[in-house]
Amino acid sequence: MRKLIFKVIGLTVLTTMYFCQVACDPTLQTSHWIQEWYLANDTTQPIFYRFDDENIEQILPDERIKLYNKNLSSDSKKDFSIFFSDVKYQTLKIYLDQKGAPVKIWNRADAAISGKQFWNEKDWQEVDLNEPADAQDATWVFNITASDLSE
Repeated sequence: MRKLIFKVIGLTVLTTMYFCQVACDPTLQTSHWIQEWYLANDTTQPIFYRFDDENIEQILPDERIKLYNKNLSSDSKKDFSIFFSDVKYQTLKIYLDQKGAPVKIWNRADAAISGKQFWNEKDWQEVDLNEPADAQDATWVFNITASDLSE
């Protein structure tokens, strides 16, 4: 019986040592970075949005919808402009209901006009959802507010 106990203890120790050696090193960086862009509804009512001639989609209050994400190689740097170069949409329209007229239209051609612009990086908010080791991961959010609906 004693030999069996020593064998079990020995196997347990060896197995533990093996798993400690092959376990992932948490200090290693990932092989790629993830960058994401979201549209958020910061109003108290459901709103609808449409890019160019795409389908109208709903966003509930306090909800975020992922518009785009990009995996970049580990030697890449955080870069917001990827969204504007990869996404070819020209117009974002915001509606209060699916059948009504848009209450807000952001055209890509108007990005330099003063005021809040969807197509202008300065009007996006970078949200840090990541650990410090993932410093190159990035999440950007464009918040639609009640004042955007009344302009």
